[in-house]
Parts: sequence; structure tokens; C-alpha cells
Amino acid sequence: MSIRTFFAIALVVLSTAAPGPAQAQMYPQQAPPPGYQQTCPPRVTPSAQVLYERYMRRFGSLGLMAGQQQRIQSLIDSFSRVHPAGSPFDPVAMHALHDDVRGVLTPQQLALLEQENHERPTAHRCP
Repeated sequence: MSIRTFFAIALVVLSTAAPGPAQAQMYPQQAPPPGYQQTCPPRVTPSAQVLYERYMRRFGSLGLMAGQQQRIQSLIDSFSRVHPAGSPFDPVAMHALHDDVRGVLTPQQLALLEQENHERPTAHRCP
């Protein structure tokens, strides 16, 4: 058995073990504060303006040319006509938009974007 496997098994065993009396007293259960939302809000489609701003903020370091920015705006506008702001979130359509927008980038811009993606921390969001 490798050392990694051993530590993985040990971590699972320790994390599923029932807390002892000392641990139970250290971390008492408290009710959430009033107004605390325990579930994620329903996801909705953002407006075309919000989508464009997100892409421009994300692609700001890539040096997009005016024609690329116009093409991205056109793709977002087409998407927003079919999926207006506030409509139920469609992950398949959003993924297709993402792929279309990435198709506007040059190979060098894509490589730089991939490098930046590996360097930036990931955000923890609702599922």
C-alpha cells in the first residue's frame, strides 16, 4: 500500500469518526442568524450588459482588438435575445456561448487565458 493510499484512508476514517465529548463541547451548535439564507438562490440568466462586462473584465489582459470586442458583443446580444435577463439559467446554452466567445480569441490569447486560469484562485459558489 502506498503512503498516499494510507493517508487517504486515514483521512476518511478520521473525518467520519464521531466527535468525542471534548470536541462536542468545544463547538456547540448554534442557530443561524435571522434572515440567513441556507440554500442557494435560483440561478437566472444575467443581462447582456452584465455578460459583456464579465467577459471584458476577464479578457482585459488579453489585448482584444476592436473587431474581437464587437464580435463578442454580437454573440452576447444573440444569446440574450433567446435567453433574456432573468430567465431560468440554461447551463448548456451558457456553455455554448462561452465556447463561441472563446472562438473569437487568437491561439496566443487562448494560451494566455489558460495560463491565467491556472494562476487565479477558484471562487466557491453555490452549485
